[in-house]
Amino acid sequence: KKDDLDIIGKKLISILKSNEKIKEIFLFNNASSIDPIDLIYNVSFENISSSLVLNVASAYSLSSLLININKTIKTYETNIINISSGVSINAIKGWSTYCISKAAMNMLSKCIAVENDHLINNIFSLSINPGAINTEMQRKIRNADPQMIPIANKFKNMYDEGELQEPEFVTEKLFRILKSKNYSNGDYIDFNKIA
Repeated sequence: KKDDLDIIGKKLISILKSNEKIKEIFLFNNASSIDPIDLIYNVSFENISSSLVLNVASAYSLSSLLININKTIKTYETNIINISSGVSINAIKGWSTYCISKAAMNMLSKCIAVENDHLINNIFSLSINPGAINTEMQRKIRNADPQMIPIANKFKNMYDEGELQEPEFVTEKLFRILKSKNYSNGDYIDFNKIA
């Protein structure tokens, strides 16, 4: 909500103005839901709207807020990291809202990059596919009806064989990549292709 964004914005400005040692800030847009897990013809307008508000509009709004603050206080670098997924590129049966949402995160990173020259505005954005992670969302995916959502079996097998990454490992890898600076503004980075 706008009131919440206003409160967050005022707090951030206060923190940044009172601490000159801050040279770099990060926003990780990670909040998302895989719901509804269903075929397109079963998904209601209310369900798709709710999903897109959480998965896309919230990330867009927070990104906009940070870009505005950056333009007011130009003494630090703003990094907007959008957590994407392989399904942003490869559609999965029964995950239409999630696939669409994650594709939107990729494009949000590109739009932020094209609207903000990194060298001039100190605004940088990446879209990152961290791969399959052992989270509560994964549990929900594994419990989906495999007759309707066949990929559920793949993730059940990955879980049983210990192939899901732990969140701590993914976080360490993420910061290692960010420190390397071996990417361009607006890039999509697939963790599955990085050792």
